[in-house]
Amino acid sequence: MLLLIGTMWLINRLARRRAELRHRKLQERQEREIIELENRKLSDEISFKSKELASSAMHLIRRSEMLQAIREELVRQKEALGTQYPNKYFNRLLALIDSNLSSEHEWDVFQTNFDLIHKNFFRNLRFRYPELSAGDLKLCALLRLNLDTKEIADMMNLTVRGVEARRYRIRQKIGLSSQDSLTAFLIDFQ
Repeated sequence: MLLLIGTMWLINRLARRRAELRHRKLQERQEREIIELENRKLSDEISFKSKELASSAMHLIRRSEMLQAIREELVRQKEALGTQYPNKYFNRLLALIDSNLSSEHEWDVFQTNFDLIHKNFFRNLRFRYPELSAGDLKLCALLRLNLDTKEIADMMNLTVRGVEARRYRIRQKIGLSSQDSLTAFLIDFQ
């Protein structure tokens, strides 16, 4: 009788252990699935934000190109009209266009979104290379987006030669050799 009770108790205990083990495995599998779903959701969100950021950058480029074209046309018209077009109005329009070509508010929004997507890119870059200026950091962000020199020049209201000079200075501040790609370095930078 004791042997029978002992055997039943042992069988019952083993059954409970198996049930607990199955329950734990099921719970772990469900947790893994939840984590995978959350990771997929975060990955999709990062992808969406990245596309949104690229779209924003392209919008800034197009806007800068348009303002630059308006500025050039205004200068051509002033040259054609000469004194018929008063300098007071001409200079006021030029100042308005120039102030909108380098809008800091848009750069602040861009920088905030860029930092969210690229995991504190600006903070890490400033920490490792404190000699980089604010303009250098902007150029680094655009290079990380893999924009070409002409697009960067339009966005930053610089000449192509000016962008190349800045790239050279950044390369020196970071300590890259001329054989190393600054763009590749910034894309891989963590």
